[in-house]
Amino acid sequence: MKKRIWYIWVLLVFGLWGGLASATVITLDFEDLTLGQSYSVGDSFTTSGVVITVEQFQIPEGNWDTYGDVTVDTDTGLGFNTAGGSGNELGVSGVNLYFDFDTTLIGLELLYGDFGGNLNIELNGDFVNFGNFIDIDNTTIGGTSISTLDNGTPGQSTGTLSVVGTIQSFRIGGGELWIDDVVAIPEPATLLLLGLGSLALLRRPRGSNR
Repeated sequence: MKKRIWYIWVLLVFGLWGGLASATVITLDFEDLTLGQSYSVGDSFTTSGVVITVEQFQIPEGNWDTYGDVTVDTDTGLGFNTAGGSGNELGVSGVNLYFDFDTTLIGLELLYGDFGGNLNIELNGDFVNFGNFIDIDNTTIGGTSISTLDNGTPGQSTGTLSVVGTIQSFRIGGGELWIDDVVAIPEPATLLLLGLGSLALLRRPRGSNR
């Protein structure tokens, strides 16, 4: 009997782990936002449960611009979705976006379209002002490994940004930048704690108030 109970708990642990791992991957496709809505520096908005704050942008000379905005976009007249996704995307014009995932991540990926030639990125407090996404390919920022799958056309490139490593904070912005399909992966420890908490509730004896 004890062996059977142990076996059941093992199945529950692995079942919860697998379910939580798949359920808690965070995906932002911006389809829940209102098309055409704009947000300025100091504004915050929520998409798929993640709060995004619009912040000032650093131009190449090192000065900070506070007059840009971000707009929920879908097509810029170029005949395609500028970030390479589908449906809504974010059109970033002279601002940075701070993504508050409210958890530690171990990886992040997004689609981008860069048509401005000046970009900002911040990871774990390490801020970088750079020209094109290809410039940060195979680099380390904030202790994370960065890679870009870029079409290699400076000033009008599209591609995928991938970040691997522990991510405590993430910001990104550009002069003329579009982003879509942000996928964030919480660290396994977070998922495990959630799973163990669920198991503890299941194991509490009936009628117990403790």
